[in-house]
Amino acid sequence: MDKLRSYISSLVDISQTDLDSICSNFKKVKLKKSDFFLKQGDVSDYIIFVNSGLLRKFAINDKGQEVTYFFPEVGTLVSSLSIFQPISISEVSIQAVIDSELLIIHRNDLNNIYQKATQIQYLR
Repeated sequence: MDKLRSYISSLVDISQTDLDSICSNFKKVKLKKSDFFLKQGDVSDYIIFVNSGLLRKFAINDKGQEVTYFFPEVGTLVSSLSIFQPISISEVSIQAVIDSELLIIHRNDLNNIYQKATQIQYLR
């Protein structure tokens, strides 16, 4: 959680109480090399903070080819952009390139945080 705390603190001036409250909403998930966190076409309800490891964000295009968009590294936030739509069907897959530890937050929890911690609303 220290990396997440540092990341949030680097973006916004936030009280320790609000920082604790935000971080308490994140859950730890471990992925082994090649495991998927999200597959293209699945419901996408989480934002991911890469705590350790390396991920790959990619999609299968209309020609059936894999197109890699980027490799989210440690200290990076990542999600499917569809998470910000009312119906959140992912247009991408997110897969572990190596064993990885993620901190994830459900979009409903994130929306609740935005309502309570006004200083981070601009991060939307």
